[in-house]
Amino acid sequence: MPMISISGLNKAYKMYPTRWSRLVEWISPFNIRRHGLKWVLKDINFDIHAGESVGIIGSNGAGKSTLLKIITGTTTGTNGTVSVSGRISALLELGIGFHPDFTGRQNVYMSGQLLGLSHNDINTLMPEIESFAEIGDYIDQPVRVYSSGMQVRLAFSLATAVRPDILIVDEALAVGDIFFQQKCFDRIFDMKQKGTTLLFVTHDMGSIYRLCDKALYIDHGMVKAFGDVRETIAKYELDLKKINKDSLDKECISKSSDSLAVQYDDSAFSPPVRFISGQVLCSGIATDSIDEGAEFSIAVEIETIGSVSDDLHIGFQIRDAKGNIYFETNTYCQRTPPVREGNHFKSEFYLTNNLCEGAYILSFGVASDGYGLSSFKEILLHDVGRKQFSVIRNIDRSWAGLCNMRVHS
Repeated sequence: MPMISISGLNKAYKMYPTRWSRLVEWISPFNIRRHGLKWVLKDINFDIHAGESVGIIGSNGAGKSTLLKIITGTTTGTNGTVSVSGRISALLELGIGFHPDFTGRQNVYMSGQLLGLSHNDINTLMPEIESFAEIGDYIDQPVRVYSSGMQVRLAFSLATAVRPDILIVDEALAVGDIFFQQKCFDRIFDMKQKGTTLLFVTHDMGSIYRLCDKALYIDHGMVKAFGDVRETIAKYELDLKKINKDSLDKECISKSSDSLAVQYDDSAFSPPVRFISGQVLCSGIATDSIDEGAEFSIAVEIETIGSVSDDLHIGFQIRDAKGNIYFETNTYCQRTPPVREGNHFKSEFYLTNNLCEGAYILSFGVASDGYGLSSFKEILLHDVGRKQFSVIRNIDRSWAGLCNMRVHS
């Protein structure tokens, strides 16, 4: 029997054109309908069995959070059936279930009882909850003085103090610091190993690969794919690529047309080069995801639209979502000048992917007359053509950390 079974689930919210329309509908004796319906979930069907870990992916507003709220019982569907077996522990919206005027300790007792724990159970668990949350004396301060990270620490510590049958996490961990995030992932993985069923919503594909056996892709309230993690994420990223293509092209053209280039005398000018394209290639095929340890290349093309120096160079930079620079180089440092074809310049950088799983941002730049890694007479284009790519975990890898240092004897 599935732990979670959903059949024909639909959810609609009433949408009123004005705030007065709601009042008129309520008080009208003629039962006149003044609202429209916004369908946020449409014909959802799937089963999740005991011990399975399912990552739920999709763009913002796709219906992921609404689906989790229905599963946890905090809201109901418009029609369809939802069957859940076992005790659920959930982290949904930040701070949900906590009263801001009560202390963290008081909130633990109140929320713990809602989870089915007795007063004595909470007394026994409180030292472990305090230890895991690591918020010190703030445990006895009102929750309204907590930072978002402190609220997540306390909420997660309480939600996982006793292993639930079903654990649901909806992006709440995104606001925590990296060290606490790691503690949380370790605890989630331990619960998964012990048989807890996991529903995990995130935009970090690396976490999905690491924690989940299956993936559920929701788009505009409908299930677009459900099953193998790699195949489902590939479908999601392909759809994202189609959606973003036009906007990325417009952004690149707009940025390259702006006065992004600034000479050393600080006089702005219209850059004499235009960004055309930048791609991540595996075996010569454009992709948005790369396996750990795989060989790949980054191909860049620009076009000159004015007089430029003969010493023209193209570079790229790889950053994470927090802006940390993981790698950057350019044709000047590599001693491989761009290939010129008329007024087009092309460069291709060949690399081995030593990055760990996760999401990264790739951007490009153009400069002239170089004399160092990032020292040029003129910066013609900077941070253009930004695109996201993902690194996929190699399940057979024999290392851990942010990058593979490739130990050898």
